[in-house]
Order: sequence, then C-alpha cells, then structure tokens
Amino acid sequence: MSVDAVALTEAAKGAGSVDALNELAAVKDLAAQDKLVHNKFLSIGLFRQLTDDAVLAVVEGCPKLQSLSVAACVKLTDKSIMAVGRSCPELRELVIAKCLRLSDASLATVAVAKNCVNLEVVDVSGCIEVTMDAVNDAAKMFPGIDIQT
Repeated sequence: MSVDAVALTEAAKGAGSVDALNELAAVKDLAAQDKLVHNKFLSIGLFRQLTDDAVLAVVEGCPKLQSLSVAACVKLTDKSIMAVGRSCPELRELVIAKCLRLSDASLATVAVAKNCVNLEVVDVSGCIEVTMDAVNDAAKMFPGIDIQT
C-alpha cells in the first residue's frame, strides 16, 4: 500500500473529526494525482460523508484494485457500486457493509459485472435496502461468490 493510501486510510479512521469537504477533497486529490493507481487494496470505509463522485474518482483511478472497502459510507448509492463493477476488473473483495442507501441493484450489478470475473467476496451486512431475496438469487446465480450478510 502506498504512503498516500495509508494516509487516506488513517484519515478515514478519524473521520469524525474531519469535515466532509476535507474528506472529499482528500480522496479526489489522491485519485486525480494518480497516487492510487497501483494500489491493490484500499479501505476508505468510515468516511461517513463520502459521496458517489469521490468513489467514482477513486475507482476510475485504481484499475488494479483487488480489495475495496467502503463500509459505513452512508451517503453512497448504487451509482458508486456500478462504477466499481465497470472500473475494477481485478476486484476480488468488496466490502459495502452498512452502506444504508445501497439496494438490490448494487448486489446485482457487482455479481453480474462482466469485468469482475475474479470476485470472491461481497459483504452486504447491514445494507438495509438489500433484501435476502436478492442475496439468495445472487448466491444461486454465482455460487463462487461468498455473499456475506
């Protein structure tokens, strides 16, 4: 993990003391400078004010991501997860736990994403808009993906 990714992860842990504009600016700035392009693992969970625009900037700048956690980023919508599905062909693990605005569409998008052929684990625990029907359907269609609830 690069120094910048470590700094970003550390900033995320203290997200309660960092205002939303600083969080968003930090994420977008690192992505814009191509400082995340070689990262395979990135945890930007707990950035409670993180938006879809910031996630779009990050995933478009991180084509080698194998593991992404945006857990508890409560402002994210299905738009973010659709971008992950399009932009992260090497993704193996996606943690979207406690992202309260994500719906069944997020799970379906990632599970059927032609780009995410290596996907092994998707954690949707605490995603209150993701139904068990969607989890069961995805598990049947893609038995190689461990969908955690």
